[in-house]
Amino acid sequence: MAIKGLNPDWFEYPKAGGNPITKIDHIKRKFLDVPYGQDSDLQKLDIYLPDEVKDKYPVIFNIHGGGFSVCDKRDFHLYPTLFGLQQGFAVVSINYRLSPAVRFPEHYYDVMRSLDWVSHHAKEYSLDTKNLFLWGTSAGGTLVLLAGQGEIMPLPFSYQPENLRIGAVAAFCPGLDYMDLGNKKLNLEQLLLKFMMSKTREGIFGTNKPTAAQVAQVNPLTYLKKGFPPLYIMHGDADPAIPYRQAESLYKHMQPLLPEKDLVLHPLPGGVHAGAKAEFFIIENVQPVLDFLKAHIL
Repeated sequence: MAIKGLNPDWFEYPKAGGNPITKIDHIKRKFLDVPYGQDSDLQKLDIYLPDEVKDKYPVIFNIHGGGFSVCDKRDFHLYPTLFGLQQGFAVVSINYRLSPAVRFPEHYYDVMRSLDWVSHHAKEYSLDTKNLFLWGTSAGGTLVLLAGQGEIMPLPFSYQPENLRIGAVAAFCPGLDYMDLGNKKLNLEQLLLKFMMSKTREGIFGTNKPTAAQVAQVNPLTYLKKGFPPLYIMHGDADPAIPYRQAESLYKHMQPLLPEKDLVLHPLPGGVHAGAKAEFFIIENVQPVLDFLKAHIL
């Protein structure tokens, strides 16, 4: 996968292939592979701090995408958050256990574990958890929409965060209905995509034909209620994987719950799924998101 037009100081393509990687060598203040759980080597997170030393920083809490089954906390999903690092935000980027080794809701459990851990260790890393902003792409977008609503289902551990306030949620091409993936075209590319989406469902649910209850459990719309944090949605209107209509549906469902200033739907004309092209990575599209987060700092 090649993403053109990105900063070569921040981005590289592994010689052995695989997903593009966000470079972190130039970041002076960082804490890598910090464990937040004990069940898997994937239960680790990275913390990046701005060069300017302060007592505490507002936090971008980054959750990568990858269909709940691939990708990593240091791959291309991290790249746009570096603009936030330049503008005074700390960045926490997490890994979580992946399918098919685990099924949903284990991914959500790990997000909640990591949030709980960060809240209890914030002072050690100068993190202002009263100004923590969730940032997630694709499957990560699903997870931030779930985590933004708190403890929406029973957790297999004690969840008692300290001084944790989700200031806002930024969801990039988030999945809602995982039975509604791809589009209706039947060309070779779409047939391949349809096969990939069926594998995604098998990974999440353990079957390509999940029950209605399983599908509802992963859908953030199932849990929506008043009190949801301010929300910024970005989605390409030509997304071949997660249809743009899902973003429109999310926006429609959120309108009765949030004032106009706290809800943004940012369509990317001709934009495809995050990671396929540069739309989700360029400052012209990232800056409005950062400005939205800044407007919700206490």
